[in-house]
This record gives sequence, structure tokens and C-alpha cells, in this order.
Amino acid sequence: MLSALKRLFAIALAMMTSRLTQTLNTFIAMAMIAQLGNTVLAAGLTISTMRIVVMLIFMSLLFSTGAITGRLVGEKRHDALPEMLQQGWCIGVLLSIACMILMALVGPILTVLHQPPAIIPYVTEFFHAFLWAMPAIMMFVVNQQFLAGNGKQHWVTLLSVISLVLGALLNYALIFGHFGCPALGVTGSGLAGTLSCWIGFGISLVMVLVTLTKTQRGQLKKRIAHFQHGKLVIKIGTPICIQTSSEMLVLMVFILMVGWLGETAMAAGQVANEYMLFAIVPIFGIAEASSICVGKAYGGKDYALVRSIGTAGIILAWLFTLIVAAIFVIFHRPLAGIFISFDQPNAELIYHLALWLLFIRIISMFMDAVTQVLTGSLRGLYDTKFPMKLSMIIGWCIMLPIAAIFGFVFHWGVIGITCAGLINSLIVSTTLWWRWHQQCRNCVGDS
Repeated sequence: MLSALKRLFAIALAMMTSRLTQTLNTFIAMAMIAQLGNTVLAAGLTISTMRIVVMLIFMSLLFSTGAITGRLVGEKRHDALPEMLQQGWCIGVLLSIACMILMALVGPILTVLHQPPAIIPYVTEFFHAFLWAMPAIMMFVVNQQFLAGNGKQHWVTLLSVISLVLGALLNYALIFGHFGCPALGVTGSGLAGTLSCWIGFGISLVMVLVTLTKTQRGQLKKRIAHFQHGKLVIKIGTPICIQTSSEMLVLMVFILMVGWLGETAMAAGQVANEYMLFAIVPIFGIAEASSICVGKAYGGKDYALVRSIGTAGIILAWLFTLIVAAIFVIFHRPLAGIFISFDQPNAELIYHLALWLLFIRIISMFMDAVTQVLTGSLRGLYDTKFPMKLSMIIGWCIMLPIAAIFGFVFHWGVIGITCAGLINSLIVSTTLWWRWHQQCRNCVGDS
């Protein structure tokens, strides 16, 4: 177990740092635009949620490149790495086009979904500026997964820190008009995200090229003769993409439900949402690390290590969750004050509502940690269809109906909608725990 923890932590720290800094970038940007008024704060809920939803739906297919890289390294097939990288980039660019079209249509989409008219212009402004970041983001994900799977996790950490600093400075400059830049408000935040993403991709590309040997760099220049590794990325990644799409669309329906409750519920939801995203997204990094480590261990036929990595991942995720919970309990009012101007109307109501939402979400986090880590571990075994089916069935057939009943039939509002997520977490985490142990027994039987 100690060996598994050491191996996992080395990669998990890099991936957690990466996901944490990405979330911090969004968090800082949303905290800055929240200073523009309560209506913009309410719009921030839709902006931050849609940004993460759309990006995760499309980039999740590329998460398979980390597991595949880990498997290739474990099998010592280093000659196949350039082809996998090249074909991953091609898939990323194609995905970015669909993503950009969706962001361009965000205004009409929100109008059709009957969201508050006051927030729609702000959301539209942001995404019309941010959509140009999509090709860079998709190729950056491939580079990041490649570096982590190839044992260059310290470079992933460095990339994350650079992106965080760039994002914060550019947001500060372009939202408020500092350093000689124009004050562009919400549009400035979108432009800041686009600029920082392209700079980050350029740096990551240099790191990837340095990692490759001269012969491997030569292979990158060759025309794609076959799409073997691209097909594998799609085969392993498509269930991940479908699962993530389902989860993110369920989340969007949740946000739409909250939107039907009015601006106060949306503002409270935004405060709780920003902090919980800040808390849960680093656990995605542990899940990605679990996927890479399981892939390496399975490729090297070390099946005992495979089982240990899953347990080690849950331990790390729970430790992180405990730390986050303690911070929220101790510093809840100062943290809420970053988003809420207490001299504004309804500020105290928003604050107390947000506290209840945070309390429910913290309880849910312990189960979400198990879900994310075991989902990542199963990806290392190329088992992506079962988590996909489970997520879709529970999310659409159980969680959403319960959310509608709790929120609107029982009139529990946003608190009832959030409680439905807690029930979902309990069911999914328990089922995935059973699946993981079943797959581990199959590995031992195969050996």
C-alpha cells in the first residue's frame, strides 16, 4: 500500500495542482466580475457552470490519452507515443470546432431555456470572447496527459502555476482596465481566458518536444498513415465523453432549475458552486493519476499494485476532502464575503442559503471522491462503459426526478435540488465500489 501511495501521489500532486489551478483561474475571474454587481454575480453561476460543463464534455474524450500513454509506457512501447500524440491533437482540434459553435449560440440557447433576461447579455459577452480558446485547451489537455503518463508530472505542475499567474494578471488587467489595458468587464474575462490558454499551450508544446527524442520528433512530422491510436483514443474515450456529457447535462438541468427559482437562489448557488468546484475538481486530478498509474501497473502485469492504487486514491481524496471541509467550517463568512457584498439588498439571505448548500455539498463530497477515483481507476483497465451506463441511469432516471419533486413539489427550493445530488452520490459510489473489486478479482484470475 505504501508503494502504491508513493507512486500515485507523485502523479496525483501534479494532476491535482493542474486541476486546482484551472479551477482557481475560473474562481478568480468569477470573484472579479462579481464586483460588478449582484446581477453579474448571478450571471457568473451560468458562466462558470457552462464553461466547465462545455469544456469537460468535449475534453473528457481526451482523458483516455493519459491511460493509453501509461499503458504504452508500462509495455515499453515508446515508439508508439508520437503517433498517439499526433492523433490526439487531431481529435482535439475537431472537438474544439463543435465546442466553439455551441459557445457562439449560447445567447439563443439561454433564451429558449427561459433564463433570467438580465443575465443573458453578460453570459453571451463572455463566451463570444472565450470560444477562441477551445483549440488551445483541447491540445493542451493532450499534452498534459502525455507528460503525466510519460513521467514528467513536475512539468505538469509548472505548467499549472504559469497558467494560474497568467490568468489572474490578464483577468485583473482586462476586467478593470489596469496596466494600460481597457476596462472590458465580462468580455475582458473571456479574452483573458483565451490569451492565457494559447500561451499555456505554446509552453506545453515546447515541453512535449523536449521530452521526445530526435527520432520521435521526426515521427511527428510524418503524415498520418493510419489512425490506430486515434481509434483507440476514441474507443476508450467515447464512453468517458458520454458519461461526462450526461453528468454535465444533468448539472446544467440543475442550474436551470435553480434559475427558475430567481436571482437570489442563483446568487446563493453561485457562491456554493464556486467553492465546491474549487474543492471537487482537484479530486478529478487524483482520478486522472489513478487512471495513469493503473494503466502502467496493468501494462507491467503488476496486478497486486492495481488493486492497491484504487485504495490509495480513495485515501488521498478523503484526506483532501477533510482539509477542505475544515477550511469551509472555520472561514465560511470571509470566504462568502469574496462574492457577496453584504451592504447589498438580500445579502444576508443569499449568505445563509449558500451556507446550507455548502453543508449538503460537503457531505456529498466524501462519496463523490470515491466515485471519481474509482471511475479513473477503471479507465486504467479500459473499463469505461459500466461507469457510463451507471451515471446515465442514476442521473436521469433517479436524481433529476427527485430534484424536481424536492425542489418544486415539496417546495424545498434550491436546498431540495441539492439534496437530490446527495442521494445520487450515495448510489453511484456504492455501485462503483462493487465494480472495482469485481474487476480486481478478474485481474488476479487472468494472471
